[in-house]
Amino acid sequence: MDRQGLDDVGIATDEPITLRLVGVKLSVALDEMLRPLELTSFVRGGTLVITSLDEAYDEMSVAVYPVRDLFGDEPDYHGLLDSLVATVDPDTWAENGGGVAEVRPAPHRGALVISATTRVHEKIQGVLTALRACSLDPNAVPVRRSCNPGPGGGGCGADEHAQLDEPPPADVETTGGRVLA
Repeated sequence: MDRQGLDDVGIATDEPITLRLVGVKLSVALDEMLRPLELTSFVRGGTLVITSLDEAYDEMSVAVYPVRDLFGDEPDYHGLLDSLVATVDPDTWAENGGGVAEVRPAPHRGALVISATTRVHEKIQGVLTALRACSLDPNAVPVRRSCNPGPGGGGCGADEHAQLDEPPPADVETTGGRVLA
């Protein structure tokens, strides 16, 4: 426990937390437990640190993510970074007005350069791993479930995608031409 970080937000180290979750990863449980208190966690030197969001931002680091392999003939670096900023802890990104994390494309190197907390870097690695497990077919649209390369997830296969010109199955809702699975 980072006592200074907790003191900064007025939370004692013995603050009671009650949460019941079943079948979730420890990282998800930790996020759910700390979010209402406006706390977060990261790993420093092999030790789990629980602290305030402000203190965690002081622990930011820069990483370069090679992503050229995620694109077909027309790379869309801005689309990828927009997706990351919208889905990976959206409140931590400067461009969303809630934090100080930054992401910039480096298309001449086929990479993204990201300055963020360790926790955000871990989540970005997970998203990029999941994307690499998905089909690169430009006509593929997920209709059943999201790509999940983890245990029991099965990744993405051709049977989980439909061509754009085929109607979605009856149990899939659509809006504005997008499939909501």
